[in-house]
Amino acid sequence: MKTAVAIYCVMLFLFPYGQGRAESVVTVPIDSILSPFSLIEKKRGKAVSINVGLNMVMRGFNRFVLEDEYAQINLHSMRNNMNTLPVWDTNRFTTNLIGHPYHGSMYFNSARANGFEFYQSSLVTAAGSLMWEYLMETKPPSHNDLWATTVGGTTLGEMMFRLSDLILDNRATGAERLGRELLAGILSPTRLITRLTTGEAWKTGTSRGNLLYRSPYLLALYCGEKVSAVPDGGTDMRRFTLGTELRYGELFGTPIEKP
Repeated sequence: MKTAVAIYCVMLFLFPYGQGRAESVVTVPIDSILSPFSLIEKKRGKAVSINVGLNMVMRGFNRFVLEDEYAQINLHSMRNNMNTLPVWDTNRFTTNLIGHPYHGSMYFNSARANGFEFYQSSLVTAAGSLMWEYLMETKPPSHNDLWATTVGGTTLGEMMFRLSDLILDNRATGAERLGRELLAGILSPTRLITRLTTGEAWKTGTSRGNLLYRSPYLLALYCGEKVSAVPDGGTDMRRFTLGTELRYGELFGTPIEKP
């Protein structure tokens, strides 16, 4: 399908230019606190190469190890997919709604770990999904797979990235450092790949090295008994209540509107 290929090419080559290169600064404005990625230099080539490499490794595993029929791609299958309208994929629930979002989260975090912001990283996820659907399978492209990988991958990827950001600590050494890097790598594999290729995985520093602004939060637990009077002399109704409440972000400060 020529239209889809054109969209893929535009997204692939234009998304890195969503924001200019960050320069060194002395003071930190409030915008950089709310959006810390604005001060991080984007490694565009590394983000793209990790995603292309990820697709090639997955395709090689499916073809040579699992010997799946749909992985026996060639130029003919690619040309057919480019000229085929997307269809509805009827694979299992675990494949479509667990496997695809997790795969998409790796696309997303390859960009997130290399300096891209949330919405820019979602475009990277869409580009990776288009590459897989049109070039990495002999089956026709699937529109529900595209949505599950892009939307699900973006959502799951941001959660995994935030969790890994809480775990990583550049001040740690020895067994603690190894454990933190491995645990964060399980949550965000492409972030671990990025840290290994840049040497961040073993470099120590004077700070944790978090990439995300830490918003304050308030977690409240409550319990109690509720008594409801019944008219006409009936027996009062008693109910036991147990609940939680989580407030995230500044309650009375500048609202954080970006993810």
